[in-house]
Amino acid sequence: MRRKKFFFLLKNSRTNALELKCLLLVIWINNDLKSQKENEEDAEICELFEEEIQKTENELAENTKELFSSLISSEETVAPLQTVIFSIHTVKQEGGLESGITVRQMAEFYEKFFEFYDWQILSYKQVPYASSNTKTQGDPMELVQFCVQGEGALDILAKEKVS
Repeated sequence: MRRKKFFFLLKNSRTNALELKCLLLVIWINNDLKSQKENEEDAEICELFEEEIQKTENELAENTKELFSSLISSEETVAPLQTVIFSIHTVKQEGGLESGITVRQMAEFYEKFFEFYDWQILSYKQVPYASSNTKTQGDPMELVQFCVQGEGALDILAKEKVS
């Protein structure tokens, strides 16, 4: 009897192990089938949109070629941006007459000049006189410095005959 029980338990344990192995195999097969199905769905979606993606890439390549050819063939080439530091200051001369225009008025004139040429003023710095000058109105400036950027901004140096 003891032998029969032991054999039955052994048989049951083998059956349980076999059932466990079968269950694990079924779970593994289900997961594999599920992943294959997902991969197939992904493949179908990729096939559906593959033509669309290819069409878009071709349009992009054509538009890029047209853009470069139009830039190369255009008569007007884009000049590089140039940056210039431009200063307006007073010059003291012995026995000379004082100027009828102040440094600030010259700075306002040059601001309009820069706007006319579509140059961008990056910085504007004013340095006041150390002592007050009663002959001029407002805050007298000793130095006004512009940092200007734009196409052909170096032309201002040629226009002002500065080297």
